[in-house]
Amino acid sequence: MEEAITERPRRKVFISYSWTNEDHIQWVINLANRLREDGVDVVLDKWDLKEGQDIYSFMESMVNSPEINKVLIICDEGYRSKAEERKGGVGAETLIITPEVYGNSSQEKFIPIVKEKDDNGQVYIPAYIKSRKYIDLSSDEIFEDGYELLLRNIFERPQHRKPALGNPPAWLFDDKKPHYKTSNVIKQLENVLENNPARFNGLSMRFINSFFECLDEVKLNEDETIELDQKIYDIINDLVDLRNDFVCFVELICEANGKIDVEKLVKFFEQLYKYTLPSEPNNIYYSVQGDHFKFLARELLIYTVMVFLDYDRYETAAEFLNAEFFVTDNRGESIHEGFTIFCFGIGSIDILRKERLNSKNLSLSADLMIQRATLKKYSSRKLVETDILMHYLCSIYERDFYRLWFPYTYVYGISDKIGILQRLISKRFFERAKSLFMVDSPEQLKVKITEYDSDQNQKRLGYQNAWNSIPKISSHIKPEDICTFP
Repeated sequence: MEEAITERPRRKVFISYSWTNEDHIQWVINLANRLREDGVDVVLDKWDLKEGQDIYSFMESMVNSPEINKVLIICDEGYRSKAEERKGGVGAETLIITPEVYGNSSQEKFIPIVKEKDDNGQVYIPAYIKSRKYIDLSSDEIFEDGYELLLRNIFERPQHRKPALGNPPAWLFDDKKPHYKTSNVIKQLENVLENNPARFNGLSMRFINSFFECLDEVKLNEDETIELDQKIYDIINDLVDLRNDFVCFVELICEANGKIDVEKLVKFFEQLYKYTLPSEPNNIYYSVQGDHFKFLARELLIYTVMVFLDYDRYETAAEFLNAEFFVTDNRGESIHEGFTIFCFGIGSIDILRKERLNSKNLSLSADLMIQRATLKKYSSRKLVETDILMHYLCSIYERDFYRLWFPYTYVYGISDKIGILQRLISKRFFERAKSLFMVDSPEQLKVKITEYDSDQNQKRLGYQNAWNSIPKISSHIKPEDICTFP
């Protein structure tokens, strides 16, 4: 079935020019021929002015006719000279055109077309139209670009179109919700990534500084006018835009660098850890004072890994998950641990709020994380898969982690299969992703999976009152199936 051809608009133009010499006349005719080939109805004296016709009347009708969409004024030395001295046909046309140009400052009907320039590169444009924007066809090197511009002008199809007018951002009219300056830095990062990548690394530090400035604005001070768990819950919800900006930041890092500077992200999370520390550990209020930061840190860690996996940055994900985080604990002692240090419990939500609401849910913080998985590219299913995968990797890496990574959201993905694990059936994919598991061969990974599944400590790992535990790795990929397909 043939595709229907959209009816194209019809455009008609009149060409005003000087009979400077035969070469110039032929150039004008060639331009007129090409315009007609491209669907423009051209009125030219060589074609349309008949013997016996009144020249002045013909010119006046072309300039004033509503059927003429554009008047192309071919500007060469001869045209400017005759226009300014009011000589010949050009002089007559000038007398007709000038009132139209001066009488309407927004007049777009008359387009100066530069045919030639003087020895100093100055254009030959008559004074009456010199202030108008012209199209340059003065050399072979720029002719095609200029001709395209001319066609776009005639058919009103500009290369750069003014976008549709949107609505003001909602945050402008939301007095309760803070506007995060990180959003502005993200726009700058996107711009430099496209136009000046060398500035990206320097500007990325501005994002990190802005991020922590935003966190400073939501530090919790003691206030008994509202339930403590509700206050923390509300702040967590207010931080969703800041989280989204960070996710975008990690995506831009993946797009900007061949080799990602993992250490920069490690230092970011080390700095974020400081916000989770209570100012008075023995006070029940202050012990949960940083719970919104604990929630955010755990969430950002999962999303960071999720972005790496989405961009097939398996080696980077492994490097990040095996990094040492040097922090100061709530006793003021310097420690260094793996990523599991960010596997916080959120007491204000999972204990205080759960008791106040008399909730039977296993984890309200896990529920909240699922509810906040609103990014189209990173669904709640992807979040759960990444959370569980981080738990598996914690065991596979065989590092001396202080604790395991507990995947709080695992109950939302009991029946789902983790895509990355399932794809290990392919030899090609295994070669791409083996760095994530820190193995060199399928046999090594098979051993690690078997060891995890047979470990007695893993058999009932999960929520205490849950009817199911964290699934075995073999529920996603059987060890014997690894690399059985090309």
